[in-house]
Amino acid sequence: MTVEFRLVGDGDADHEAIVGIGRVIRPDDYSSVADIQDWGVRPEHRGRGLAAALEAASATWAKQQGYAPIRIYNGQSNAGMLAVNDRLGFEREHTQIEYLKTL
Repeated sequence: MTVEFRLVGDGDADHEAIVGIGRVIRPDDYSSVADIQDWGVRPEHRGRGLAAALEAASATWAKQQGYAPIRIYNGQSNAGMLAVNDRLGFEREHTQIEYLKTL
């Protein structure tokens, strides 16, 4: 199951202006864990608390659906989102290190 959340700003008469998006995904039918994934807020709209609002709304929805716990992945270099996750009460668990080899 996947549920998409969107933040919509003012657009023109024919199009809505999506300024932020995120998804809540249940990895499989037997899991009680919900993954919050694929977050993004357009650069010109960052720094206004929109990512935190999207994430909080998604977490509220997941809790209402009976998911416990909820999980989000975040790159270590994204200090802004790490701070948002900390403020929203997420606990840091594992650190992932990526390797790259040029061939």
